[in-house]
Amino acid sequence: MVRENLQKAAVHASTWYNNKAKPKSFSTGDNVRIYYLRRYVSRTPKWQSWFRTEGRVTKKLNDATYVVTSDSWKLPKVVHVEKLKPIHVFANQ
Repeated sequence: MVRENLQKAAVHASTWYNNKAKPKSFSTGDNVRIYYLRRYVSRTPKWQSWFRTEGRVTKKLNDATYVVTSDSWKLPKVVHVEKLKPIHVFANQ
């Protein structure tokens, strides 16, 4: 009986998560912001920007990982898709 209830709870949780989750994909050359969790002393995390570093996607390894280069890094890094956010550029009207 416990296993059945755990199975029902797992199915319910996965359907709830899948309804909210939106898949992301980037192509080579896209400009992105990278999630960088660095806390500064005597600053509240509430006012910090976690997506501070900007970079460019150079290669897609698979659906979940990308190789990203940035001007502030010496070498390219492999970054998970959940730590990337696209940079939207709006044209002037």
